Amino acid sequence: MRSSFVKILYSIILTASISTLVGLIFKSNFWYAFSLTTILQVTGFSILNQIYSNRLMQSLEAVRADQVREQNRNYTSVECPCGHIQSVDIRFDIKTVYVCDKCNNQVSCQPSVKTFLVTSPIYFGKDNEEH
Repeated sequence: MRSSFVKILYSIILTASISTLVGLIFKSNFWYAFSLTTILQVTGFSILNQIYSNRLMQSLEAVRADQVREQNRNYTSVECPCGHIQSVDIRFDIKTVYVCDKCNNQVSCQPSVKTFLVTSPIYFGKDNEEH
């Protein structure tokens, strides 16, 4: 509480000081220059704060979209021993146990990794010649 009060007080004193300095430069129109400078400072702060908030929200939305994309990548369809197929979040770092929507039993599933040799197909033309 005290810290936020000190920050607000500091901001008000700094704004008033800058407005006073600009007002002293234009001594003949002190109050006009003081008022105009104060309004410009508050308006400028509001605009810059809104720009910062918008950029922060955009980056937050991008991070959230990445999280959703990553989360969706781990879902796969599995079949319960009762025959019901449902989508389950598979994790490689922990044991995956889910509750079947049909029979309400707890089912454990373990991911398995299969390897396949990558080959390049050979295409033959009409006369059995390679292209």
